[in-house]
Amino acid sequence: MKFFKENDKMPFILVAFGIILYLVLSNLQVVFSGISYVSSVAFPFILGSCVAFIINVPMSFFERKLFYKLKKGKRVLSLIMAIVSIVGVIILVSRLIIPELVDTIFKLSNNIPEYVKEIQALLEKTSMNKPMVHKYVNQITFDWDKISGELITFLQDGATSMLNSTVSAITHWDLYLHSMHCFRKKNYQCR
Repeated sequence: MKFFKENDKMPFILVAFGIILYLVLSNLQVVFSGISYVSSVAFPFILGSCVAFIINVPMSFFERKLFYKLKKGKRVLSLIMAIVSIVGVIILVSRLIIPELVDTIFKLSNNIPEYVKEIQALLEKTSMNKPMVHKYVNQITFDWDKISGELITFLQDGATSMLNSTVSAITHWDLYLHSMHCFRKKNYQCR
């Protein structure tokens, strides 16, 4: 009696999976560096695909509803209108949201000292029966100038990082469009 059927590949697949799993687990640093490299290479293509998907919705709308009578160039005009409308929406939203966000952060930073004083008073009231805790509560002090300076630095770094990400995304998107143009034209000497 045979233990395995002739066409039964499951034991070999399990053994191969076990060996691969062992190799992966014993070389995690190499695996993570490989994943990091692959993701850094694939990121522009993924980002470009997402941008193309987002742009396609208004572009097809403009193509069907606004430029349907044109015979030539309606795709290009629709693309330009879609990009202009998306940039306009982004500018409009940023002009509405960013000032409100800055105002809210400013108000919050002005009210934080009052909130901390209320919390300290509550801690003092509840820690009266415990002298060690009461001693530590009374030692808590805050340098509000330092905290506000660090908060401003954090927000500036965040804004700089967001701007860098936006510029990087636009650059990657431009490279993606150029590569798609070269691919579409089958002109491998596109530069």
